[in-house]
Amino acid sequence: MRSRVVFGVVLFAALTAGCRWFPGGQSPTGPRAAVASSGCAAGTARAAGTEEVTTTSGGVARTYLRRIPAGYDAKNPLPVVFDFHGYGEGAMVHTFMSKWGPRADAAHFVVIYPQGLGTPARWETSLGSADLTFFSYMLDEVEAGVCVDQRRVFVSGLSMGAFMTSSIACQFADRVAAVGIVAGIRNPAGCAPTRAVPLVTFHGTADTFVPYEPIPATVAAWAARNKCFPKALEASVAADVVLTRYLCPTGAEVGFYRIDGGGHAWPGSEFSRQIESVVGFTTFSINASDIMWDFFTRHPLPASTAG
Repeated sequence: MRSRVVFGVVLFAALTAGCRWFPGGQSPTGPRAAVASSGCAAGTARAAGTEEVTTTSGGVARTYLRRIPAGYDAKNPLPVVFDFHGYGEGAMVHTFMSKWGPRADAAHFVVIYPQGLGTPARWETSLGSADLTFFSYMLDEVEAGVCVDQRRVFVSGLSMGAFMTSSIACQFADRVAAVGIVAGIRNPAGCAPTRAVPLVTFHGTADTFVPYEPIPATVAAWAARNKCFPKALEASVAADVVLTRYLCPTGAEVGFYRIDGGGHAWPGSEFSRQIESVVGFTTFSINASDIMWDFFTRHPLPASTAG
């Protein structure tokens, strides 16, 4: 990724009812019963809305934004999405990029927007880094302070936040159910997850910050790690979008949305389109957040893994 501040200024359509990610998509098997975090037993009331939380990880002061949905019930375990911003973007700006907030209110889930360190804000993405430890600490803190379902912890990210999401899928496969990655899937050195993690990713062919060329091979490497069937299936989603999907006996499928002519952008994001002169073309043929949420709801953590 180029060393410059990208954001400093700052569906797939339904082909069959109930299966928006792709027709014939795999559904997770087994019971969907929630595994309540310790925050449910505490029953701490939380006001709806977005609040900045200050904490300490590894002796360093850190912050994140915590979005509680309207109608939050401290005894009802909710899904949680951790959403990582891109290089130089910052957590607050990223809330406008991914727009998880309105979806959280509508579908009733919690969103956490971590804040990177430095100026411009960035992430240490290598396995075992201080920022990976920060994620673990945040997850512990969120599970203790909010009533969440430990089977429905999801992670998304953009650009350098996508690098982080890739590493989290490697290091925390026992705690993260599925991930969504925009403009930056990576195959980190030493990646050896304890289970196959379902993954959906998006990348533009005209991305000038994270080049497209190695992306298909990286996606294929994740599919192989997940023990998916080697032959991928392709479907044209729109004039500018092609979906490549790898089905897996374990249900941990891998999906890749290629955006022809797409830039370093979050598909379907109005904010991304507003900064097109910086990031390039943003497609509105699909919406990455909608596709991710549909994908997440279909892939809870196996009951034998959670808790």
